[in-house]
Amino acid sequence: MDNGSSDGSAQAAARAWPGAQILRVRRNLGPAAKQLALERARFPLIAALDDDCAPAPWTWDQMARRFDADPSLACAGWGVCMPDGRWECAALPRAPVGAAVAFRRDALLAAGGYSLRLFMQAEEYDILFRLTAANSRCAVFHDLPALHRKSPLARSGPRTIYLDARNNIALIRRWAPQRWRRALAEDYAQRYLALGRRRACPAMASRGLHDGRAAQWLRPGDPLTTAQFDHLFGVTRIAHAIAQLRADGARRILFAPLGKNVLVYWRAAHEAGLEVVAVADDRFHAANLRNYRGAPVLTAEDAATLAFDAVVIANSAPIFAAEERDRWRARVGVEVLAPDAPDAGPAPRYADAPAAA
Repeated sequence: MDNGSSDGSAQAAARAWPGAQILRVRRNLGPAAKQLALERARFPLIAALDDDCAPAPWTWDQMARRFDADPSLACAGWGVCMPDGRWECAALPRAPVGAAVAFRRDALLAAGGYSLRLFMQAEEYDILFRLTAANSRCAVFHDLPALHRKSPLARSGPRTIYLDARNNIALIRRWAPQRWRRALAEDYAQRYLALGRRRACPAMASRGLHDGRAAQWLRPGDPLTTAQFDHLFGVTRIAHAIAQLRADGARRILFAPLGKNVLVYWRAAHEAGLEVVAVADDRFHAANLRNYRGAPVLTAEDAATLAFDAVVIANSAPIFAAEERDRWRARVGVEVLAPDAPDAGPAPRYADAPAAA
C-alpha cells in the first residue's frame, strides 16, 4: 500500500516482490489506508505493518501458531521496540501498537476494518473496541518482538497533536459505557491539552477536542458493555488490588505516573477509602498540569518526599508498568503496587535469540 509517495518506493517494492500487488493512491491516506490492501488480501491471516516496522524473522511462525491455538483470537500485536531498546506500548493491556499487528481477515472486515476518517492516531483503539464489541479477543505478545525504526519527525507536529486529541475523544465518547464516558472525556481533554502545551501547539489540541466531540462519522451503535469495558480497562482487577492495599493497612497512597487509564485507579482508590496524596509525573508536570481530581501533580523527586503508605503504578501498559514499578521500588521503602505489570521477567528484545519452540 503506497500512500502517494514520490521517492520511488512503489517501484522499488515492485522490483523486490514482483508477484505482489502494489496499491497506489494519489494522496496520503495515513495508516488507515491499510484498509484498501485488507480488502484485496486473499489469506485468512493478515499482518499489517508500518513501512518502518519489521517483526523479528523467528516470530512469524509463532504468531501463526497463536492464532491456530485460539479460534477466538482476532487481533494480536507484536511487542514493538525501538532501536534504542525502549518499548512502544499502547495504554491498555490488550491494545496493539498499530505499527505491527496481525488479524483474522474475516473478523476485521466484519467489524468494519480500518476507518479512513481517522487517518492516523488511535486507529488501533478503534479496531480494539469494535472487535471486542463483536466478542472477538485481542492480545499483545511482547515475547514476539518487532523493531520500529520510528522517526519523530513525522509524529511531533501540530497535525499529530490535533489527530491525537480528535480521535481519542471521539472514540471514548463513542465506546465508553455511560458510567465512565463523561469522566474519561474530562481526563482525555485535560491530557491532550497538556500535551498540546508541551509541544507548543495548544490551539491544535483544543481544535482536535472540539472536532472530536462533534464527530458524526464514527459508526453508530451500542457502547461497550460493562463486562467488555472491564475486560479492556481492567476495572475489577485494579479495584481488587487496591482494595487489598486498604485491607493491608494503607491509608495514603501515591500514584505514578499519570497514565491514560488513571481514572480506573482513582475510582478504585476512592471506593476503597484511600487518600491519593499526589500523582508523580515529570512529563505532565513540565506541561504545567498541576492537579488531577484534587491531587497535586508533582515531579517524581518532589513526590517521593511526601508521606504515603504505598505507591500505585497507575499505568496499564504492562511493559511500562513493570519499568515504573522497578524504578519506584529502588526509590522508596514502601509497597509498590503495579496491577497491570506482568509477573514474568522482561520480554525479549528484537535481537534476542528465539524462545524454544
